[in-house]
Amino acid sequence: MDDLIERLLRGRDDPWPLYDRLRESGTGVHFYAGIGARGAYLCFRHADITRIHHSPETFGAGDFRSASAAVHDPADPEERRFVDIWSRQAVFRDGAGHQRLRRALKTAFTGAAAERIPGCVEHASDDVIARLFLRGRSEIEFMREVAAEVPIAVSARVLGIDPADRDRFRSWCQALLHTTDARPCPVSGSPRPPRIAPANELVDHLRAALHARRRAPGPDLISALARSPEFAPAHADGDAEILAQIVLILAAGNDATANLLGNAVNLLLDMPGLRTRLAEEPGRIGAAVEEVLRYAPPVHMTCRVALRDVELGGHAVRRGTPVIQAIPAANRDPRVFAEPHVFRIDRFTRGDAPAHVSFAPGRHHCIGDHLARMQAQVMLARFLAHFPRITRGSLPALPQADGAHARGWKTLPVRLRP
Repeated sequence: MDDLIERLLRGRDDPWPLYDRLRESGTGVHFYAGIGARGAYLCFRHADITRIHHSPETFGAGDFRSASAAVHDPADPEERRFVDIWSRQAVFRDGAGHQRLRRALKTAFTGAAAERIPGCVEHASDDVIARLFLRGRSEIEFMREVAAEVPIAVSARVLGIDPADRDRFRSWCQALLHTTDARPCPVSGSPRPPRIAPANELVDHLRAALHARRRAPGPDLISALARSPEFAPAHADGDAEILAQIVLILAAGNDATANLLGNAVNLLLDMPGLRTRLAEEPGRIGAAVEEVLRYAPPVHMTCRVALRDVELGGHAVRRGTPVIQAIPAANRDPRVFAEPHVFRIDRFTRGDAPAHVSFAPGRHHCIGDHLARMQAQVMLARFLAHFPRITRGSLPALPQADGAHARGWKTLPVRLRP
């Protein structure tokens, strides 16, 4: 199995045949020694992945500082700042600390901040469409001009970023998405691509905004987090924790939503009948987005760590060993989903339909899932309303080829046809 896993982790091969073979081989759980000092177990079946996420006493988040993304130069103050912020995120906490941060985030996504979100999504989507008309071109690169723009624009509005700062905010967010790539920079040879400095500038800007909201609160997400009792002075480094959760929202939400939009439009280009149906019946777009999340999820792999010795898929997993979940393999598990390789728009319209695992079940369930769904639904509805007959552009689409964690499109040329 090592050869199949190596090909999968490189991210360059078509992953779907690899997922099928690895899921259906043996118990669907495979050890691979080529990850970290201990090696890791990779899980490909729906039942095992669901069990992992519903067993927080057995499988934990792990420490960011032990992850490959945390590799850094301890003598570099910019890199130390980066690691400090990322290590405080809720996704790297377990137990009471994780629950406290989730309560803060859940509270922040209610009340005045939550009431603004639909309007923020609609305005951002309308702005993107307006810019397409203003440019007046018959062909666009969808990932750059639409998919990447929408979540960043929504984030800026939800956080209450000053419109005058939004161009800088966009460039900072784009830099942020690449800061966890610890491979040597091809230009400088440094252990981190040269994007940490602008990402830290984003954190500094958010810190200034946080202090400003404490003096004059508004109806935005930063103000809601600033008011949360979960970040009271009794908890050390409250400001750093707030900033870490905002960075989490930006890093995870922007990239995943952009890839969700790209994957959805790529499927519509492959299935003109579905594209026509959704353009004529926009009320079905929500069901289509849910099936995209199952059929072509934006995030492909997540990781937990065994907190104690445990049996998994016939393997004796030792405490401290990483356990990686292959989400798309579980989402196409024939033990759970009928015709798993068929895109069915009505799959999730029944109340008893089995759930996909794209947003992770259990205590670490993605807290921004509703925002990702809303952005995809609103943007696709707007896009198809104005351009119901989209086709592929003159150049071929280029898939991402820089790893197995997330899958989407580096470029996706689209011809616009009203």
